[in-house]
Amino acid sequence: MLIFAVPQAQAKTSTVYYSAELAAPATNDKNIVRSVIFYCEGTSCQAAMSSSSAKNVCVSLAREVGELTQFKAGKRNFDAKALAACNESAKS
Repeated sequence: MLIFAVPQAQAKTSTVYYSAELAAPATNDKNIVRSVIFYCEGTSCQAAMSSSSAKNVCVSLAREVGELTQFKAGKRNFDAKALAACNESAKS
């Protein structure tokens, strides 16, 4: 019998659409951002799709958990410029 370990964050979201890497470990394992629950474990967070734009979700997540080092929405990976804008907007 084979048993595979599934990270807790991934196991709680049926369809991962958003994924993020944080500069520092998350202090909460669940963060509600724009009506979607991000499940975080260490420096990784994941969530199902929401009706908000990816940019708005990125900014809201960064406000909630701190600086992001990577953000992905569906197949779109935020490049360095988009990620910097996301983190900067989260500060205001």
